[in-house]
Amino acid sequence: MLHKSLNKLSNFLKKIFVDPLRRTNKSLKNWRKKRRLKYIPLETSKDPLIPPISKKETELKPKIKRRDVRTGFDDTFKIVIFGDAGVGKSTYLQNHATNIFSQDRKARALGIDFYTKSVIVDNKRYKLQIWHFKNVGRFKLLYNTYAKGARGGIYMYDISNYLSLKHLDNWLKTVKGDLKAGDHFPILMAGNKLDLTDNREVSEEVGKTMVRSRGVNGFIECSAKTGENVEKSFEAITRLLLKIPSSSKEYPSIAPF
Repeated sequence: MLHKSLNKLSNFLKKIFVDPLRRTNKSLKNWRKKRRLKYIPLETSKDPLIPPISKKETELKPKIKRRDVRTGFDDTFKIVIFGDAGVGKSTYLQNHATNIFSQDRKARALGIDFYTKSVIVDNKRYKLQIWHFKNVGRFKLLYNTYAKGARGGIYMYDISNYLSLKHLDNWLKTVKGDLKAGDHFPILMAGNKLDLTDNREVSEEVGKTMVRSRGVNGFIECSAKTGENVEKSFEAITRLLLKIPSSSKEYPSIAPF
């Protein structure tokens, strides 16, 4: 009698403590490793409280691409922003992009800022690495050293100051100086300070005309102060880099000419 009762007790304890389906998550992982199993077969689940999982439910899980897991971006582009002093480039970046403090002391001493901006185009996420040269006078000397590998640029001017377009040809000559025939280097012309329309000196038509005559790829007007069309400008330069036409009805000229 004692022997039978002990057997019953041992069987009862085995069902409670030894059964792998009732173990904790930590011990369950060890149990899987010992048996070299990556998962528990669905048909072995006998717990009435846990409903069986159908194959259709497992197939509905979205497939994650490896590049999304690794970087979170579909692609990364290095661009430069340039233009005369006082047109609002610093405000444009400080208010709407993330400043990355450079560890290069020489770069900081020379007045070079580095920003990043995340842009979503057609359900894909892209990263813009924006280089800003605060020292306009040394732009020509610094550009060839620190702007290597740039894929495009944003030329910014002030719509309330016609003289801000005075050096447009010099800027374009510097930026496009080392380009070879067939190189894809799109430039977006952005008229800033749209909040000062009452003091406008450069009309939208004049801006578009200068874009076409200089062979610039796109055009848009924005306000770094109020944020109007700023996100559209980042999307516009990204589309130009990707060679994707814009569907914007307000600014159809941000598509490649």
